Amino acid sequence: MASRNESCGKNIGLPIFIKSLEDKRLAKGKRHELYVVIIIAIMGLMNGYLTFRGLERFALRNEKDFYKIFKLSKKRVPKRDTFRRIFSQIEFEKLNEVFESWIKQELQTTKLDWFSLDGKAIKHTFPEHAHYFVTLVSVFAHKSKQIISQGKVKHKSNEIPISQSLLNHFKKNERIFILDALNTQIKTINSIVENNNYYVLPVKQNQKYLFNQIKKLPNLPIEIDKNTTVEKNRGRIESREVKVFENDFYKETEELGWRDVKRIIQVRRTVFQKKKRKTSQEVIYYISNLETSASEFNKGIRNHWLVESMHWIKDVVFKEDNACVRDEQSASNFSIMRSFALNLIRFAGFESIIEGIGMLMCDIKRMWKLMGGDN
Repeated sequence: MASRNESCGKNIGLPIFIKSLEDKRLAKGKRHELYVVIIIAIMGLMNGYLTFRGLERFALRNEKDFYKIFKLSKKRVPKRDTFRRIFSQIEFEKLNEVFESWIKQELQTTKLDWFSLDGKAIKHTFPEHAHYFVTLVSVFAHKSKQIISQGKVKHKSNEIPISQSLLNHFKKNERIFILDALNTQIKTINSIVENNNYYVLPVKQNQKYLFNQIKKLPNLPIEIDKNTTVEKNRGRIESREVKVFENDFYKETEELGWRDVKRIIQVRRTVFQKKKRKTSQEVIYYISNLETSASEFNKGIRNHWLVESMHWIKDVVFKEDNACVRDEQSASNFSIMRSFALNLIRFAGFESIIEGIGMLMCDIKRMWKLMGGDN
């Protein structure tokens, strides 16, 4: 269960954060305040209404509650064209700043908490003058299973620059960040080390020299620590053996720009599939500036898959890839709205997002209270 900040009762509610967004619409003809439309959209997503048309149906179904909560002078709730227009006009960066400020206040994190960074493309999005999908990189907290930040990959770029930018948002708080091999870059390590945080990064053939040097270490007779776990799940038996080695070529890696590589981690993953009677094995190496036990490395590296489960929730539960929102700005902002919804459902105490959607169905007062609407 996500642990909310103990001072939550004194915190600023989500509606107040959203009110800080600039409304670029002309005053003439404006029927609803910006924050009202956004709050209704987030509540709609929390109830399984996943399209602009669906949000309109949700607003109409619960219009009496919204009249009371928002004290609407005109007895009207937003229509789908209003949602579509506002989603296309909000600046992604500004909305993300609101999201980051809110979750930073609400989410209780501690020293040595683990976080994953990973990118996800939103299918069916075709930004103007381009032939690529909108791609967002998310920062995901292992312990609470919540998103704490997002960044958008620029056209003709990749995940590396935006990942480095996101890492600079976390200054001097001694958190642990694990990323995919694509982000095993000197600049990425610098962004983490200079902010007094820790990294756990896989080393593969994209860094050939470092990879070849690291492969020599496990041939030595003694490791610092070792941990083995066995999991049985869905007809598979998975064994994970983790060995931790001291970096015997520390000076050399420093000279090459790989800062503070104190530990080399070898993960040997063996999977036996009962039905096929087939065994497969994979060996992956990691570098880290964190000095901890093999069991802690094993747990943190294993839990990196949680960020993929978050992508699955957005794809399968929130139907992100099937939303067919082609406009870049709308698709990006819709994704942040889904992140608000996911985090709020976690704060409500639900491990299963599907269960949370069912239990919160049309309970407007509970969702309003969950957002801190009374604060």
